[in-house]
Amino acid sequence: MIYFNKRIYSYVIIFVSLLLVDCSETPTVGGSETTNTLNFKVVYPTGEVASGATVKLRPSDYNASIDTDMKEDGSIQNLKTDDQGRVEIGLMESGDFVIEMNDNSSYASMLKFSTYSSTGDTTLNDQILKPYAIVSGIIDSSVNSTENIFVNINGIDRSTVVDDAGSFTFDDLPEGDYTLEAVSSNNDISIILENVSAISNSETELIISSDGYRYQTSVTINATATGADITEDLYDFPLLVRLDSSTIGSTPQQPYVEDLEIINANGQLLAYDIESWDGSIQEAILWVLVDTITAQENTTLTMSWKTTSEVASLKQSTVFDNETGYSGVWHFESSETIDDETSDRKGTNAGCTSSNGVIANAMHFSDSSTVTLPAENLAGLTDAVTISFWQYGTESDTVEKHCVFDTQSTDSSKTHILAVHMPWILNGVNQASFNAGIDTTFHNLIKSNVEPEQFQGAWNHWSFTNDAVTGNVKIFYNGEVVENGAGRYGTFEDIGQFQLGANFVEGLDNINNYNGSLDEFRVSHVVRSTSWIKMSYANQKIGSDIIKFVEMD
Repeated sequence: MIYFNKRIYSYVIIFVSLLLVDCSETPTVGGSETTNTLNFKVVYPTGEVASGATVKLRPSDYNASIDTDMKEDGSIQNLKTDDQGRVEIGLMESGDFVIEMNDNSSYASMLKFSTYSSTGDTTLNDQILKPYAIVSGIIDSSVNSTENIFVNINGIDRSTVVDDAGSFTFDDLPEGDYTLEAVSSNNDISIILENVSAISNSETELIISSDGYRYQTSVTINATATGADITEDLYDFPLLVRLDSSTIGSTPQQPYVEDLEIINANGQLLAYDIESWDGSIQEAILWVLVDTITAQENTTLTMSWKTTSEVASLKQSTVFDNETGYSGVWHFESSETIDDETSDRKGTNAGCTSSNGVIANAMHFSDSSTVTLPAENLAGLTDAVTISFWQYGTESDTVEKHCVFDTQSTDSSKTHILAVHMPWILNGVNQASFNAGIDTTFHNLIKSNVEPEQFQGAWNHWSFTNDAVTGNVKIFYNGEVVENGAGRYGTFEDIGQFQLGANFVEGLDNINNYNGSLDEFRVSHVVRSTSWIKMSYANQKIGSDIIKFVEMD
């Protein structure tokens, strides 16, 4: 069984510094003279006292397979709480220590502290037990030994042997960050695993390889009626995967990722692109090129990776390119560099700024600001197109501030070859309008009435498709068709200029400037299906729940 890495991150452990001073009368523990004691009560989350709970004191570097619990200096102690849940520990020499409290049933807690010199008795606040954390792992084939392999947890009394299947489990741990060591009985293998986080009432899985360990999680894409509810299989779909503190696996000490692998259910490696990964704030954004998402089923992927303290050179692949139907994709991560994901072409920003988007950053337009995109991205367009983007209009100044994008021919003789205006206001009615090519002198225009909440004051997903062979033109709002036009056979060759935020009008360029933000602007030279657009919206929207990180059988 492969377990989901439910929560892996550094948590704040209780750290107590005890400054001790010499006293004349001291108790004796294990033959070593001490001058102070540590007192506290152990309770459950309900406040009920934990009588008879085991309390173990160990040095922070304690190794259960090497050290014993018979040290005479008192640095190792095995105690129990009394019927009031209280315990008294005699403290001794300076050092770093760990106290584990465990009811030996299902609750535990851990306290890390240091002593430096004697100060006398110290009473701590009540120590609250939490449900057990579980850490399990698999030793992969890169680790070879003719002897038994043990896994030890430093600082607490834990050591286990790896079974014949290469697996191990610690199922009764206090919540905390640990250093583990995988070592063979003949010492030909010794692998140190630092910053392994065990989270109460959760399970953390490790994949231990010859050069360290890997985090692993499974990603389930819900295409059923309870999820995206698509009715057609999707192929080579760019899936957005957001990772956070419950899944990212890295820590502020190891905020970066290396050796990331993503595989499908058949064991095939999938291409991916990391838009951002920051373990220090526990956030990451990935695009994964999923070979097949099956309609009305769950599709499962497996991700595994290592974390590192250094920025690593990741093996990334192209997710958005011409072969998968894209002519241009702009994430708008920076207002300084307008990067296209399908090529090395750059756009030009004239006055736009970065703003918060649906997926990280967005491009904000105001007054006369525009973005010019390379017309070469549209050179392959002939008789099929899909344009999609996230749009957030300002809550005022919508009149005459409506051109989301426009195009014109190389010689400027034809304008609005492809264009979207929102809202186009006709006789006081707000409309989303789509110029979908030119058929001789006729613009293939299609319009859909819109309410203010559809174009201002909120993020909404819009898609526009034109199949000039069938004459079918569609407008999609948040994944659903809202307008369907027939008999529109206009095509869109010879686009020489491509601009976001303002019209091309002969003699009056840069009018009807758009006020608002755009995010994830895409142009495809194919007509995307209704299921494709529906999945795009469901996958990308804020608060999307179609992806689950779950346990895999």
